[in-house]
Amino acid sequence: GDAGGVGGAGARDVGDRGGSGGLTQLTARFAVVAIPPRVAAARVTFLPPLPSAQLARMMATATWAGDWCKVVASFKTPFWRENGDSGVAQMSQSSLFAVTWEAGGGQELGEAGNCLAGVNFGKAACARLDSFGPHVDQGTGRSSPALRAAVARDLADVFGADTIDDQLLHVYHQAWMGEP
Repeated sequence: GDAGGVGGAGARDVGDRGGSGGLTQLTARFAVVAIPPRVAAARVTFLPPLPSAQLARMMATATWAGDWCKVVASFKTPFWRENGDSGVAQMSQSSLFAVTWEAGGGQELGEAGNCLAGVNFGKAACARLDSFGPHVDQGTGRSSPALRAAVARDLADVFGADTIDDQLLHVYHQAWMGEP
């Protein structure tokens, strides 16, 4: 449809109501929205509005990996690689995450950070992660000191307490069940 005004025939105004607190507006004839339909329906404003039947279908679409929760830990160096390891580890049943892998290899690989990521699955795992409270830095998603300490304990079981104590910088987390 025609939004009229600046964009001309076929233009739509799209605004993000996301977590940044600000509003980003885009006027375009075409836009690729690369987020799950359910999230787009809850967090993006389309002008003119999308048909109600389409919004209902979007809200009813399950989000892939919706019951997954993720932790990312950043480190001073990619110590796992320096030790001849890949960073892949299967964690204990009591860990906050089930498995880890390298998610950022640092300057050696042309990446900004040295990171390991870990995921877990299911409502109970995500609720446990969320029990540590919200991000202490909404802009970056940095997690609370309590969650950082818990992640450090879990990683120490695999990589050694001395290594983790020396190397761990920050922890970030996301439980997608908390998304709209």
